[in-house]
Amino acid sequence: MLSDQWRGDRNDYCRLRQSTTPVEAAFRFKPNSDEPDNRAIRDMTRLTDLVAKKPGLKFALASFADASVPYDQACAKTRERAKSLSETLKTLGITVSETHAYCSELPLRDGTDAVAKLSNNRVELFAR
Repeated sequence: MLSDQWRGDRNDYCRLRQSTTPVEAAFRFKPNSDEPDNRAIRDMTRLTDLVAKKPGLKFALASFADASVPYDQACAKTRERAKSLSETLKTLGITVSETHAYCSELPLRDGTDAVAKLSNNRVELFAR
């Protein structure tokens, strides 16, 4: 469940996970950037292969940021990353049907050190 800081439906992420199939790819970004890292680029190639095998497959994106910046800035960062990644995937023929920006909610790692930042600045992918 999302925290009290979250301004929307606190069960939104739970519903997203229940209504979709998680894809084994979490896009991470270069430090202080909206540019996907090298692993993310490899994952995009895997996605194009998956879509080629299952035409019509659509995806939902769930974007997260680390807590090293104020909450509102984290929200803006997650919206920007979700939009940027959605546009990149579209150029590859991958349909993104919805994006969710979850600010600094649901961190994978506690803290604001480099490892936590790399883990928490991510976009998760779900198939519909």
